[in-house]
Amino acid sequence: MKGILKFLSGLNDAKIDSTGDIKVLPRQNGVLLFPISIGKIEKEMSAENIFNFLETELHSKWRNYPLSIVFLYTGNVYSKYGFDSKKNNDYKVEKHKLECTRIINYSNYLTMDAFSFVNWNELFNSDSYVKEKFEELKNIYLSDQMFQNIMKSDLKRAGKSLDSNNINFLLEEMFLPYLFVKNKIDVKDKFTKNTKRFKLICYSGNCLKILLYIHKMNFFNLDKSTNVYQNCFYNYKSKFLFNFDDIDLENVSDLGQYVIDFRKNN
Repeated sequence: MKGILKFLSGLNDAKIDSTGDIKVLPRQNGVLLFPISIGKIEKEMSAENIFNFLETELHSKWRNYPLSIVFLYTGNVYSKYGFDSKKNNDYKVEKHKLECTRIINYSNYLTMDAFSFVNWNELFNSDSYVKEKFEELKNIYLSDQMFQNIMKSDLKRAGKSLDSNNINFLLEEMFLPYLFVKNKIDVKDKFTKNTKRFKLICYSGNCLKILLYIHKMNFFNLDKSTNVYQNCFYNYKSKFLFNFDDIDLENVSDLGQYVIDFRKNN
């Protein structure tokens, strides 16, 4: 019996090919979370580009289980920390939503029930746990020298200054998706409802090393999630699934180089 259970549980492991791309999605319902960066909302993460990915690349990995798509718009967090005006960010978000809706409505096979459009504050304020733990995370950062060094490196690589707005912005931008894949917060949709679901973060770029650090350190003991992708991040542009369990934090200085080295050695 134990052997059978182990075999069945293995069916839902994160399966990748030799390039690091997702080979096939798990045999269960799922949710893909797309954090829509305001800086990329009109380009790499435009509605057209995302739906092109869904209809071409993702379709070949899908196992015909119900799959929900969540668009998480970062306009609120951009405005909160002084990056562009709220009015301008809101305009870009609404334009993106309308374009997504147009594509869905004109499709012969997409259903609106499978898509959720969530603003950052809506999810951030959905549970008091989020605000409480985010304040704890900021305090942890202030007392953790390695955390600070990684933040400094990530901001430098992004061409940003090491100031409180940039620091808190990145901490918050990493923390919310982290809680989502750890099943501490959720988005209730009409398509997969309250079923057992895998959850995967999808983004058109590599993750920051501070996200890797937050996962590795597991500050809030969130390691009991059944989500097969609870310690993963998918760069759908480069077709690479970061599995943080397989990455040596101390020996990886740049996650872009990690992808190159992985593909060279496999």
